[in-house]
Amino acid sequence: MLIFLTLLHSHAPANDDPKVPILIKGAVAPLPYSRGERHEWEWTHDGIPVGKTTIQLLAPKEDQPGWTLDARLRWSRQGRSIDLRQLTSFLSPSLKPISTRKERRIEALGAGSRRTVVACEVIDSEARIVVQNPAEGTQVDQILPFADGTVLLENQCFEHWLLISALLYRVEGDGTEIAAKRSFSALIPSEYRLLQLKLSQDRHEKAGKDTLIRWNVTCSDFEAKIWTGPGGTLERYRQGPVEIRRIPTVKSVPSDKQEKNRR
Repeated sequence: MLIFLTLLHSHAPANDDPKVPILIKGAVAPLPYSRGERHEWEWTHDGIPVGKTTIQLLAPKEDQPGWTLDARLRWSRQGRSIDLRQLTSFLSPSLKPISTRKERRIEALGAGSRRTVVACEVIDSEARIVVQNPAEGTQVDQILPFADGTVLLENQCFEHWLLISALLYRVEGDGTEIAAKRSFSALIPSEYRLLQLKLSQDRHEKAGKDTLIRWNVTCSDFEAKIWTGPGGTLERYRQGPVEIRRIPTVKSVPSDKQEKNRR
């Protein structure tokens, strides 16, 4: 499955429920998603559900400069499963990556399980990448250029598209119109290489009360389409037979009994 669709200074994610971070005074969420809540996207392959990505936007802690996307992918198809956890930190308002740490476990019938850890830290105009294979006791370090405007695009880490889609809605100077075409240099840490992404507006589509923009994505490795909503939310991604759709967040309304117990 191709989706673009150590360990440095990052800590290993301990569980699925990180502590609520302390919000720096005056901090404003840099992405069009409510912070702290769980946002979900469902994966399908040829229309059949195969997995789900859950993402939380975490505000900076007092001793850390950046915001964090805390993402979890659970995917299963034809006897093969992936359990992936990744933390991606970035600056606001530029959305420039600071670091990312991915821990992935793959299991396959008859082949057992395999765990890998990939971490990347951006310092000035360079990215230090460390890839570990705990089972084999190996570690590979590399340093690659990371110029201003470069984005992350790790394999199977759909959350990096949230940063890219938000960047599409940035306007410069006195401009108010979203650019019809954008290009990005994208780093794939686990492969120690850069891709050149080109995105161009295709058309506008109605989705309920909202109007989405469909974008064509092209590069040397793949072609895809993404649908962005108001403010740059990422609503849908499609690459070949793989489609990833945002699951609407449903806010529960407390019952009369629950409301009474609160009083």
